[in-house]
Amino acid sequence: MGFRISPVSDRQYFSAKTDRSVPDLLEIQRHDEMRHQQKGQQQPDQLQTKLSESERKCAKLEQEVEILRADKATFLSLITSLQKEKEQLQREKEQIQQEKEQLRSELVNKSRKLEEREKNQALVQQAIQPIATEVPRMKQLLASDVIVAFNPNHFILSGSTVRHISDQWTGCFTRPVSKGIHRLTIKNVGTGGIMIGVCDNAEYPKFLKSQTHNSPKAAMMGNSNGYLWTAGHAGQNTAPQNGQEWSAEADLEKRTLHFFIKDVQQPHYVFNIPVPLVFALDVYTARHDDLIRL
Repeated sequence: MGFRISPVSDRQYFSAKTDRSVPDLLEIQRHDEMRHQQKGQQQPDQLQTKLSESERKCAKLEQEVEILRADKATFLSLITSLQKEKEQLQREKEQIQQEKEQLRSELVNKSRKLEEREKNQALVQQAIQPIATEVPRMKQLLASDVIVAFNPNHFILSGSTVRHISDQWTGCFTRPVSKGIHRLTIKNVGTGGIMIGVCDNAEYPKFLKSQTHNSPKAAMMGNSNGYLWTAGHAGQNTAPQNGQEWSAEADLEKRTLHFFIKDVQQPHYVFNIPVPLVFALDVYTARHDDLIRL
């Protein structure tokens, strides 16, 4: 059984294919075209929106990058500053260490100097101690310990004093000495005339009843005018005042005789004195209230 083809009209064809009419199809086609057109118009807008959003994000990222760069520069500057501070602290630490070493060295030197000073003071104290113990003993010497040759009709020795009781000009004498340095110190209390000095050891006995100062083997200085005598007037020193201590000091090695008033050396002295010798006290006025303190 074969098929039979019979022609149909366009209207019948479309009627056979769809239930819609041609106007409906046209409407649908126009609607599709409008939708496609709207879709085409919306797509550029969306792209523009996305592009703008991307640009904003890029701008924001660039700002963040600039902030990070600024933070990096600040951080690097901070690191540099910290490094400089670290180097400065290291230099200060080294300087403090040097000053510490210097102070330690100075302390050691001062400690050594202090020890040396203490040792020197101890040595000086040891050297002074015997002198300090001897001085009171010397001051406590009796006149009889110093004066060993005198005329009892002319002098009285009492304690550490010598009193002249005669109208005659006469002398008294110490023990003889032959070497070293020796000093006789007196203090006259009163207005009597006194001379002190030295005399040849072999000559002094003759002066127990006469003047000593005119002997060529004697050297004396008086308290009334400071005159220096050795076989006559030989110069003038300062006259000691009543109550002052004054001394005659003989250096038997140099053979010189110097005079002192309150430990002040006088300008005129005697050389080539005899050895051995004795110290001599000549008194040429008699006043019962006058004392000579040794």
